[in-house]
Amino acid sequence: ELLSCAYAKMLEIPCANYRACRLGNEWGVLTQKIQKESENLVLGCEIIQRFFNEYPYKKEEFLSIFANPVFLSSYEIPESFLKEKEKQKILLSYLNNLDHIWSIFSVLKSDNEKSLIIFFTKMLLFEILTLQADCNVNNWGVIEKDGKFFPAKLFDQMTSFGLGYYDMEKRANNFRNEQMNARFLRNEEPLKAYVYQGYPLFTLTNQNVQNFITGKKDSHLKVLADFLEMSSEEYQELFFQYFEKINEISFSDVVAQVEKENGLTMDDDVYAYISSVFNFHIKNIKQEIEKKKEGNLYVERRSL
Repeated sequence: ELLSCAYAKMLEIPCANYRACRLGNEWGVLTQKIQKESENLVLGCEIIQRFFNEYPYKKEEFLSIFANPVFLSSYEIPESFLKEKEKQKILLSYLNNLDHIWSIFSVLKSDNEKSLIIFFTKMLLFEILTLQADCNVNNWGVIEKDGKFFPAKLFDQMTSFGLGYYDMEKRANNFRNEQMNARFLRNEEPLKAYVYQGYPLFTLTNQNVQNFITGKKDSHLKVLADFLEMSSEEYQELFFQYFEKINEISFSDVVAQVEKENGLTMDDDVYAYISSVFNFHIKNIKQEIEKKKEGNLYVERRSL
């Protein structure tokens, strides 16, 4: 949370302000509410539910919407969702992508649609750049005031930078082994597979999510590749601005800043792990950009 907060500030992306705290021997983080007293934080799951409630073709119970061919074709809902209740339960995850959220706010007739789409685009890019792997429909939201929606601050970013796994000590040791094997065998593909075991939960399009549902998980790099291929020049430029800032500032400087602000010292093994993961990720992003340049899939705006 603390590292994510520092990087968000660096990129000028509104983010909840986290500070370290201690209760007895236990460490944690504290943050203020991201909404004012006159405002309401509406989570992503609530936004999608409102969409279901207000969808113009909905007439009866919630699940009857699946029987409507217009809905199914417009939002490309797989037919298997009609038959399997378990898949119906993860419909919120299926719609958790920039393409569908854009459509949802159009149906909800938001007066602030443009700024919301820019906000969600920034959220997606921040997720890609920091390897965030838990941006589900409960971990993002918008601010509602006087019946209108406004961008909210980012929150719940604890699974960034390769963190958030069940056994981090074991994972860090395994990562070191994968690094040595990659150097010895001159093959980084197994190392890449290890780093990208986590994947974005908020994605670009329904295709990324559909792959997730069928077990073919799209990595942060794949979602980035899709973004660079499908986005307009305006949104590509936004990505390059963020990437340049992150690429220019050393990871160690950001860690030192977080340590100083919170009176903490990061464990050497943890630092070695997350700095290696992050630098490896940045290197792969550069390679992904070069691939797109070679394919002439977008206009080169700057040299990296």
